[in-house]
Amino acid sequence: RMATNSKIKNAGIRLFAVKGFAATNVQDIADSAGISVGLLYRHYKTKEDLFSELLVQAGEALEDMGHLFHLDSSPTAVLNRMTYKILDEIEADSTFAQYFILIEQSFKMKDKFPQIQQLFKTDLELINKTAEFIVQGQNSGQFVMGDAYQMAILYFSIIQGIINMKFILEDKFERPDIKMITAFLLREDPKDYL
Repeated sequence: RMATNSKIKNAGIRLFAVKGFAATNVQDIADSAGISVGLLYRHYKTKEDLFSELLVQAGEALEDMGHLFHLDSSPTAVLNRMTYKILDEIEADSTFAQYFILIEQSFKMKDKFPQIQQLFKTDLELINKTAEFIVQGQNSGQFVMGDAYQMAILYFSIIQGIINMKFILEDKFERPDIKMITAFLLREDPKDYL
């Protein structure tokens, strides 16, 4: 039962991310999961129920990202570690990248699902936590000065853009160098020019 549920969720998130909520039907999900529609209905009464559960999981993935900001080393090392982890997840085509697409799509349907309000709140908390982290990096002299909240938005805009390009380009996608992603945030190191 748990294996079947996992298949349904994996198929659902993949299809919702690629086709969108409206264009995905129950038959598509069942076919992708390799099960019958009847079996799918034993797990989820509607496509909306499945989507709602996936929204909750997407929120949990955002909360997990916030834990990457623990300063057990320098802000630059933390930023690089977090960015590498995100890039690894994107390149592996994991559900992590699909959650980002799902989140992006869900914000266009704010009134349809009550879970979206909680997801939006979790997203704002992550941006605020990132801004606080950026202030710590600025105070240590490792990050450039500027509006930390705007910088946090720019960072996640870059990540979201990379995820979108992964879905658009598919096998032609090339992983960007981490220095390109973080260049706007990190102070230049004079050693880079030696």
